[in-house]
Amino acid sequence: MTVQPTDDSFQVDDTLTSKTQEFLALDTRWWQSVRVRFGVLLALALFPWLLVTALDARDVFDRSRLSQSELADVIAANLVREIGRTLEAGRLGLDAASKVIADRGCAAGSDEVLARLDDYETLIVEDADGTASCLNPPTLAPLSLVRPDPLDEARPFRIERGRVGTSSESDHVVVLQLRDWTSGQTYTLVLPEDFGRRDLLESALGNDAVVALTKPDGTGILGMDTDPEENAAYRARIPADQEALFDVLDRNGDPRRVASRFFDDLGIYVTVGRSARLDGIASVINPYTALLLPVLAWLVGFGLIWAGTQSMLLTPIRKVRRTARQFANGRFGSRVQLSGSAAAEVHGLANSFNRMAIQIEERESRIEDNLDEKDTLMREIHHRVKNNLQIIISLLNMQERKAESEDAITAISETRTRINAIAIVHRGLYESPDLRRIESEPFVARLVSAMGESLGLKERDIALSHAVEACHLSADNAIPIALFIVEAISNAAQHGVERGGSIRVEIEQPEPGRLRIEVRDDGRGVGDAASMRGIGTKLMKGFARQLSGTLDFADNNPGLTARLSLPIDTIPEQPFQVSRKKARASSD
Repeated sequence: MTVQPTDDSFQVDDTLTSKTQEFLALDTRWWQSVRVRFGVLLALALFPWLLVTALDARDVFDRSRLSQSELADVIAANLVREIGRTLEAGRLGLDAASKVIADRGCAAGSDEVLARLDDYETLIVEDADGTASCLNPPTLAPLSLVRPDPLDEARPFRIERGRVGTSSESDHVVVLQLRDWTSGQTYTLVLPEDFGRRDLLESALGNDAVVALTKPDGTGILGMDTDPEENAAYRARIPADQEALFDVLDRNGDPRRVASRFFDDLGIYVTVGRSARLDGIASVINPYTALLLPVLAWLVGFGLIWAGTQSMLLTPIRKVRRTARQFANGRFGSRVQLSGSAAAEVHGLANSFNRMAIQIEERESRIEDNLDEKDTLMREIHHRVKNNLQIIISLLNMQERKAESEDAITAISETRTRINAIAIVHRGLYESPDLRRIESEPFVARLVSAMGESLGLKERDIALSHAVEACHLSADNAIPIALFIVEAISNAAQHGVERGGSIRVEIEQPEPGRLRIEVRDDGRGVGDAASMRGIGTKLMKGFARQLSGTLDFADNNPGLTARLSLPIDTIPEQPFQVSRKKARASSD
């Protein structure tokens, strides 16, 4: 039989690093608690008193009013009741075993039943055909019953003597069995022959003390396995559900003192017998009363330690730790507030933490001011670059109006378009919340709109559209990408589509870390892409090399597609957004 182990796992805050988790795990070691350590110190302080009291216990109980015989009778009677309770607990355990095993399964259910029955070693569940469907522990020598009475619907429970093993030296055990006539299953619990009380019997009642179980008809299950008629004769002296103490003679004629009781719900007599001669019985000492005072003193002291450490140490330290975690999570205004019951040392720790928190908050404020100033300056730089580029574009417009040569006008127009693309990039950067990157969709939409107006595509009835997958472009990549799109659209408008056609810009991420840009038209195409030698083509190839990407052209038949594939880096969110102080204040 295989038992599948189950592991319990604990969820840990994902924001903590592994080293922090390992450090915080130290708090879960109970033996390191200050209360446990103070309790151990208190126990060590009381140990001499406890030792002297224990040594004096013999003399105290020698003067007890109870004789050895009376005390032995009390112990025997208590042992009878204890064994009866153990057997009754086993009976209740069998009643509950079917439900527990059905709810939790064989391994977990049988473990739970045995955990509640300390004296029992084994739990067996057999189906109607005698096959063991559940066995705990999984490995067990063969179990057989010695002269068992049959089970039936009127008598579904029995207690019998059993044998574990097949040899002549097999261990004898006490077996409790219950049959569920509805399911046909039989539930079995196994006890050691001496009920685990051999040491108690020998030390308190002598080496020849014995525990016996007997059926109502006098048949011996365990212990006094004498003639059934003799057993029945002295058991007739036991009142029902009452304990009886009397003397009998064993088969050798020696007097024995017997404590016995009939348990009606179990259907058996429980008997503890000892020699009536007390010469060999050691003095019985019960040190519990003598040891009560030092134990009580320890309990009171431990209770005071528990309450004192809770108010003076543990609760204030938890407040310090909770505030420290809040501070580590960015709530820099957190401070430790302690009551007057906290120890002076903890107050000193809290004051040191508060001073450290104030210094860190002030330093953090200075850092945020510097970062805000840096962001402001960077945005101002991008804004001024964009304005300067607009001035250059205006100058080019003035120069274009004075130019008379068609080639000069074309060159100025192309230069103006490229400069405008760069200006659009800088505008996107200073408008972006993160100065290191630019949003792809609004950036491309603005660029495509500017290209349509610059090239007069609407007047030529050329539809310019775009489809952009949302992503972020770094500042270093945005300008060459914008220039590539400008050159591709210009080539398509000048050499591909004459009138009434379409040009489309598409940007997508086919896989993480890669970006693909396509500009395609439905114009006349070029036939052989390798024959393309114009300035626009050279510029596009140069931009591809600058971006560490690859450029290829494909004939759409009709039309041409310019495709640029390049790697892009994932840029994390900027840790501070402008304005950082305002953002933090709004979040608080």
